[in-house]
Amino acid sequence: LTVHCVKALDTGDGPTLYAGGEFQSCGNVRAAGIAARDIDGWRAIAPRMGYVDIHELAAFDDGSGAVILAGGYVRLEGAPTGLPTWLSRTGIWRLSNGEAQLIAPVWNGVNRPLRVKAIVPFESNLYVAGNFAYIENTRVESIACWNGQYWAPLAGGVSNPENVPGLYGWVNALAIYDDGGGSALYAGGRFTRAGGVPVQGIAKWDGLQWHAVGTLDSDDCVVLALATADFGEGLRLFAGGDIATVGGVAVSNLAAWDGQQWHDVGGGVGNGVGAVYALKAAMIENAPQLFVGGSFGSAGPLQTEDIARWDGAAWHAVGGGMSTTSSGTVYSIEVFDDGDGPAIWLGGDFESTSAGVSLNIARFGCVRDDIAGDLNCDGSVNAYDIDAFVLALQDAARYAETYPDCRIQNADTNADGAVNNFDIDPFVMLLAGD
Repeated sequence: LTVHCVKALDTGDGPTLYAGGEFQSCGNVRAAGIAARDIDGWRAIAPRMGYVDIHELAAFDDGSGAVILAGGYVRLEGAPTGLPTWLSRTGIWRLSNGEAQLIAPVWNGVNRPLRVKAIVPFESNLYVAGNFAYIENTRVESIACWNGQYWAPLAGGVSNPENVPGLYGWVNALAIYDDGGGSALYAGGRFTRAGGVPVQGIAKWDGLQWHAVGTLDSDDCVVLALATADFGEGLRLFAGGDIATVGGVAVSNLAAWDGQQWHDVGGGVGNGVGAVYALKAAMIENAPQLFVGGSFGSAGPLQTEDIARWDGAAWHAVGGGMSTTSSGTVYSIEVFDDGDGPAIWLGGDFESTSAGVSLNIARFGCVRDDIAGDLNCDGSVNAYDIDAFVLALQDAARYAETYPDCRIQNADTNADGAVNNFDIDPFVMLLAGD
């Protein structure tokens, strides 16, 4: 069971958090493959769904008002099984008034995995990407555009002619980015051609033709996530995945494109091990932040499991991170306020976080910068931190359970890399304002 995506989407009644994946319930609610959350908790949005495996969700106005679109496989309850119907049930689904309707099936001309991985509205069009050869009856090669009347290919789509067996490529992520020449669509995945143009895992579509975006320097590299953020040096496109070098620059699973060249991002994550599957840019307390999720054990010099935050200059943990005692992967990240304050929501394939059991979806409270001595995470060091500090010294596990959104490293007040009795005097000095 896996949560592939968590998205805050608005169809006109205010933002709602949606989760999509391969599951039969969310919380205590039966909700196959797709669930929605608001101040009242989780709820099903299409009760007649049987088996479901959703990889992407988006809001789109199809001319009759904004609706939720889901990309993936759906078998409605009572429907027969079998290969022909499998092919017809994977595609773009329209979710409205408690019903699911397949509006654009995708299929392949060869025996290969079938996925819809990205759905992005852009300039009145709808772009859909993944791993498929056809959408409806139009050959598109893993990426297509709906212009309001019909589906169209993007100059032949993407391909991977060096791949054996099979001559196909696939797209994992789409993003809109302006490199100074106007906003354009960027596609990331595993492919070596885009419309015949030699590329390596990432390409730019300007509305008429494809362009290379630097190069990934290995056929084994793959882009799994894209996002844009501005940390004061202009808007940049961030690419995460399984990446070792890009444009001649050594990176570790994460890189940034400034419109001209690629850059390392704080030493990257994983130290060359694992991969980045999720990126989410957000403003937290009026400051830009980039949340990075995947399967890794470090971010730059920081030890953190599967989730980290980049503030443009340094890495930070998110809450206490994921569990170090069980393996897992974060596939999606969203920022959403469900009535209890802004929080970071994670979807993936995991059993627990540092705070305890949390199957495949998790919530971390409002993110603040690390402050030495701030053990209750209220943004200041005062008498309210004393009990939390004592607990951190005595029982790290109980501290993590009691303060799930805080970092025990804030108790390392003498900055020696350990939390112990040598931190008591510096903590007292912080309380006194020295």
